[in-house]
Amino acid sequence: MSLKVINKLTLSIITCCQLALITSPACFADEKTKQVIADVVASYGGEQLTNISTISLQDQFNTFRDGQSYSPTEVDIETNRVELFIDIAGQRKDFRWVIGDKDSYSIRHWLFDGSDGYAISHGSKTLAKNNMVNFSFADRSHSHLLDTVIVQMLSNDPNDAIWLGETDLFGDTHDKVGFSLNDDEELQLYINQQSGLLTYMENVHQDPSRTLRYRFKSHKKQQGVIFAQTVHVTRGGKPNTVITDREVAFNKKVFKQFDLPKAYGESAASMDMSEMTVQKVMDGVYLAGQRWGYSVFVDVGDGFIAAGGYSNLTKRFDAVKNFAKVDKPLQKMVVSHHHRDHIRGMPEAIKLGATLIIAQPHVDTVNALADNSLNDKNLNIVENVASFADDKVVVIDMPSGHSSHNLMTYIPAAKLLFTADTYFSRQLTGAPFGGSHLHKIKARMKALNFPVAKFAAAHSARILTDIDFEQSLTKEFKSVCPTDWAICQVVNAN
Repeated sequence: MSLKVINKLTLSIITCCQLALITSPACFADEKTKQVIADVVASYGGEQLTNISTISLQDQFNTFRDGQSYSPTEVDIETNRVELFIDIAGQRKDFRWVIGDKDSYSIRHWLFDGSDGYAISHGSKTLAKNNMVNFSFADRSHSHLLDTVIVQMLSNDPNDAIWLGETDLFGDTHDKVGFSLNDDEELQLYINQQSGLLTYMENVHQDPSRTLRYRFKSHKKQQGVIFAQTVHVTRGGKPNTVITDREVAFNKKVFKQFDLPKAYGESAASMDMSEMTVQKVMDGVYLAGQRWGYSVFVDVGDGFIAAGGYSNLTKRFDAVKNFAKVDKPLQKMVVSHHHRDHIRGMPEAIKLGATLIIAQPHVDTVNALADNSLNDKNLNIVENVASFADDKVVVIDMPSGHSSHNLMTYIPAAKLLFTADTYFSRQLTGAPFGGSHLHKIKARMKALNFPVAKFAAAHSARILTDIDFEQSLTKEFKSVCPTDWAICQVVNAN
């Protein structure tokens, strides 16, 4: 730290304490926060850190898909590669992500050019503006895996930080600092007093199973700036992400990183699903939800049967009852599959008095979420096919590469098939890409003699038609990894 900085900080401390008669805890915390930030910034490179104009990051990492795995009793491990270029001065980001390996992979490409965000598909050669893609979230928070970025943000926004005291961690004394990224995201940073380095970070969620904890290790100096080469992350205390290889460069020149691909068409406009909506499919059948969570509700006379188990199930159910001007209980709830996002609404369903329609292998996963409160009276076990409420609702187990068991919900009177997240589109027009699994669904429904005219899902307000489905059968998507991406060398190798 420079003498100039020390003198300024010392004067600030003296002034504050004189005004507070050296008795104000708030004064001490404020000045301690400034001191800790000054120390960690100095440790990470001082002016060389604060003067960084661009960051280029290449990461290879493994993710542990606990709660999103194929089987409810196992954890899938997935290989990932990321290229991220951040133009700090211009507030721009280019985020390129390859998920999987040569045998099977998918691509994500998000770009924020300083004013607009884009989702780019190299497989379909299309791009679309996307309001989710802003400077903060264009990299899907991947930059939080680079401790240098966190310290630089801390330096830029010191008023959003507060010293929370000292704690012993990994055998050393650490300063704990709370740091607000935005209105609903609070980080807790742990800075080693001896080294001045950020070694640990928590992104605390009100749901403990979603709390992220970052461990930064093997710090290295490059171009006068420090960064952690080794990072691992847990989610709810379970392994989530492990960086296996990392390349970082600072102050690379901005060349063509933010040029949009030429000759790419424009994707169909995305739907606005920010508000709660209720759609009447037919008398007694409704699709309700917002953002990423939708449910279908079927009035079976003395109550409702529902499918679509995202959180805020109660809110969706209340919206349906208000829309239909009825007050009936939720009798049964279909558990489509074991993935964490699709079962967060199950405790709400149980609280509403519903019994669960479920595949046996998913019982333990849901029971753990429901604080082990389930018993035989709460469950309707489905093997293959089962019907309910005088055949008003039929549930079909249709396993796929996504989940070893997957319950589809069919409403014969509406000829509606609800497939959770198997077949959906969040665009206003056009049929989504399909695949081999759609052919299996078509064959299965034909064998059961269940004609389908409409398709709904947990991730969209749009109800697709049988015409859309037939078009999707011929639109199988093929991932394309651009040859000029460094992270595509492995998947493009002969």
